[in-house]
Amino acid sequence: MLLAVANIICPLSLDMYTPAVPELPAQFNAAASVVNLTISGFYLFFPIGMLLFGPVCDRVGRKPVLVGGLVAFSAGSVACAAIWSIEALILFRLIEATGAGAVCAVSTAIIKDCFKPERRTALFWFCR
Repeated sequence: MLLAVANIICPLSLDMYTPAVPELPAQFNAAASVVNLTISGFYLFFPIGMLLFGPVCDRVGRKPVLVGGLVAFSAGSVACAAIWSIEALILFRLIEATGAGAVCAVSTAIIKDCFKPERRTALFWFCR
């Protein structure tokens, strides 16, 4: 169950944020194209986090990378709630995305480590 929760971090952070995007240009007095960087940057840095931290978790272990990813995601999320400029929001969304990528990479590795191939398919379907 914890692996499923770890895998919903990315969709959760996108689904909760996306409805607010139309209001952000007026809130920050910024162009819509600049505000869209918060979403496109997330989509860019999430897979970068997965690619970066997947091999790292093989080398240093699952737990440190999982905890580090959760800390980065949580810190980025809290900072996004207390932002002062659009540039800060973009930066903290990138940190949040990288942490979410690390968490997703570790949870996928744990599923591959712990379950037989026949069972993995059902778990990956449930987690994605």
